[in-house]
Formats: sequence, structure tokens, C-alpha cells
Amino acid sequence: MHKHYVFGPVTSRRLGISLGVDPIRKHTCTLDCVYCEAGKTGELTCQRQEFAPLEVVQNELTAVLKDSPELDYITFSGTGEPTLYLHLTELACWIKKNYPQYRICLLTNGTLLNDPDVCSVLEYVDLAMPNFDASNDEELAVINRPAAGITVESLARGIRNAARRYPGKLALELFIVPGINDNSESIRRFAEYIKSFEGLHSVQLNTLDRPGVVDWIQPAPAETIRKFIAALEDIVPVEAVGRFRCRSKAFCKNLQFDDDDNRVLALVSRRPATAEDIALLLGLSVEKAREKAELLLKSGKVCAEKMPRGVFYSAV
Repeated sequence: MHKHYVFGPVTSRRLGISLGVDPIRKHTCTLDCVYCEAGKTGELTCQRQEFAPLEVVQNELTAVLKDSPELDYITFSGTGEPTLYLHLTELACWIKKNYPQYRICLLTNGTLLNDPDVCSVLEYVDLAMPNFDASNDEELAVINRPAAGITVESLARGIRNAARRYPGKLALELFIVPGINDNSESIRRFAEYIKSFEGLHSVQLNTLDRPGVVDWIQPAPAETIRKFIAALEDIVPVEAVGRFRCRSKAFCKNLQFDDDDNRVLALVSRRPATAEDIALLLGLSVEKAREKAELLLKSGKVCAEKMPRGVFYSAV
């Protein structure tokens, strides 16, 4: 069966093994973000549409899920904004009713969460990841290039209401664009907004990892990402992904450490090291050294940065 609306499963750095569902016409979105890996938005709109018959999408999912594949998530995502799909809540409800063993993730830019019909999908979603990339409308215009009527306040209002109504389900994504939304005043405004998002699960910091729509964006340096973490970690758990990876200690729960973990931590506290360096200096296999370093990364005790020679781990 040829599939038009279901893709994968794919391995995601954020979601593990994910089966994608993309019921939107290609490049149809409420934003035209300069960093979008899917390319430039072709149709900029806030008008929700059917796009694909609900039954057709359900049939494609049935064909894939009948064999009970191992999945971490079924994810609403793709080349456009999934909340533009008029039947999204019905589809999520159908998945939960017929395949309750699977968790559902919604990757959204958050622009339509003010619509009660859109927000109702969160009742059936296990994790929603809305974007919040601008601390004022000037940054929004440069980074996200929204459809008419979308403002930072309208975005914040939708996220705020959704987080309160569905606590623990929203993990905010914030894309750092050097020179646009990373100065001290911007970071202060972000912190004030995020304080108001009561019930937020966490914040994920992103920066350029693959080419976007424009060529002037550069990756945020580690020092800038650390500034964001320092400003936000007392408000909500914070995680940086991409070339520079780090977690605030709020993520550390029920993790057990042994002597080798402590030896690795002591080593990278003195100087940054790759898994290969750690293995050589501590007499571990490379696989074991990487496993120990990643556990410390998960706990928020170390950070990691991708460099030409490999991934370097260092103490926070």
C-alpha cells in the first residue's frame, strides 16, 4: 500500500522511534521560519482545512500498526503545521481508542493553540512540543515571519492556556538565532514569559544544526546557550540539543551512579574529553566510556559539544 500521509518509522534524537503522520499539504504553515529544515512555506495561512480525508489517513495507519511495530511515539509532524488539519482531534482520539499502547506526540509551532478546537487535541496527546522563538514582535517578524494576526502575545496566550489546562504535556522549543533573540533583554523577556507558562513540562533549546531557508543564520555558541540555561533553569527543566548538548539538573531522577561514572566525571572536570579519550585514560572500552558519559549528560552533570575531532564531554 502506497502511503501519502504516514511515514517512517524514523529514529529521532528527541523522540526515539517515531512513526510520522503528515496530513497537511506540503509547505502549508502559519509561519515561514527562516530556520525551517522543510524549506520555505509555500502557503502561509491560519485557515484550517480537511486536506486529507480522515478515513484515508486512518486506513494508512491501520496498514502500518496492524503488525504492532515497536514505537516510542506516533508523531503529528511533517512539512507543514499539523494543527491546520481539520480532523486532527478526531484522528488522535481514534488512535488512542484503537491503539492505546502507543504514545502520541504533536510537533507544532503553537500558533493555533488559542483555538479551543485545536487545543482539544491535547486531551489525547501525551507530549506536545510548541515553538516559542521570539520575545517580542520584532524578533517574531525576523525569525518566524508569521501569517497575519499572529503576535508574540497571541502565541504566549495559547501556550499559557494549554499548559494550565494540560499540565506536564507541553515541552517548549526555543530556537536561538544569534544576533536576533539572544541578547540580555531578550533572555530576560523569555524568562518572564516562561514563568507565566504554569504547568510547562520543560524547555528545549535548539540552534542551527542543518541548513534552513536563509543562509545568514549561524549556530549559537555554547556560551550563549549556557546563558539561556542559567536564566531558565530555576523556572523549568531546560535541555539543550544539537551541536551543544546540556541538561539542567532538574532532569535528574532516579539515576544510579557507580565508581566508573565518578571517575569519568572527575576526568572531564579537569578537561574536556571524547569517549575515546576517556576510554584510553581510564582503561574502559569506548562503548562503556560513551555509555558513562551519556548517563552523566542525562543527569545534567556534564555537557557535550560536537567538535571536528568528535563529541567532547565536560563538567557543567
